[in-house]
Amino acid sequence: MADPLLLKIGEKIRKIRKLQGLTQEELAEKCGLSYKYLGEIERGEKNSGILNLFKIASGLSLSVADIVDIDPGVDGEDNNLKIEFLHFLSDKNAQDLKKALEVLKAVFE
Repeated sequence: MADPLLLKIGEKIRKIRKLQGLTQEELAEKCGLSYKYLGEIERGEKNSGILNLFKIASGLSLSVADIVDIDPGVDGEDNNLKIEFLHFLSDKNAQDLKKALEVLKAVFE
């Protein structure tokens, strides 16, 4: 079963994409992703990862915060930590994001 947070983010991406009049193929091309992968993200079947989430946000001319719809009434502490984490990473370049991901994987695997 898909994670509720992934479903929520995927639904938000789909809604914004359609409001902007973009097909999956068009958005995927703008983001440098395959349209099949984008579809899986929109259905909550795949975790986009932070780098791809930034690509999708850029393709939609939005910030990651605009996509990540966070409800402060649910798991408030978790959401605050996620917001802080995303805010910290928002100004980092791709190389720094890759390093951060490597460190996180090493810590949590």
